Amino acid sequence: MQSCPANVGAHVGPARIGPKGHGLMLGKIRQWRSGLARRRLLRRVIKSLALNTRGEVRADGLSLKHLENRLTVEWCARRVHPWSRFIDIPREDSVQMFAEQCLDDANAALERLFSAVPDCEVIDFKVLHPQSGAKILEGTVTRSEVATVSALSAGMKLKKMGVRYHLSDWRFESLS
Repeated sequence: MQSCPANVGAHVGPARIGPKGHGLMLGKIRQWRSGLARRRLLRRVIKSLALNTRGEVRADGLSLKHLENRLTVEWCARRVHPWSRFIDIPREDSVQMFAEQCLDDANAALERLFSAVPDCEVIDFKVLHPQSGAKILEGTVTRSEVATVSALSAGMKLKKMGVRYHLSDWRFESLS
C-alpha cells in the first residue's frame, strides 16, 4: 500500500466560539438551519415525484417510501505532532498517543461533517494510516447516532456507533 499524501487541503482547526453562551446559541442556530435544509431537500424530492407537474390531469404521483442522502469520505490519519515525536517519549507512549489522537479525530470529523452537510443523514467513512496507507478505521454512521451515542472515551463511542477498528497494544491492525 502507498502512504497517504502530504496534507492536500487546508487544515481545519477547532471552531472558535466567543464569549460564554455564544456556543450554545450558535449550536441552536446550526441545528435549526440543518433541519431547514433537510426539510427543503425532502420538499424538492417529493415535488420531483409528483408527476402532475408535467401537465397531467391526474393528481396522483409517485409516493416516497424512503430517502437517504449519503456521504462517502476517506481521509488519512494525522501523525503525532512533531513536538511530541521529538520529545523523549517511549515508543509505546507515542503509539498510544497516535491511536487516541486518531479516535478523537474520527469523532470530531464525523460531528463536523454532519454539521457542515445538513442534508446528509448517513456517512460511510474510512481512515487510512498515514505511513502505510492501510485502512485502520471504517464505518457507516447516522446523524442520530452521532448526536445521541455517548461514552467515556472516543474509542467506545465509535464502537457503540458500529465503527470497525482493531487495536492490539494500542497499535492499529489493518482492516481487510
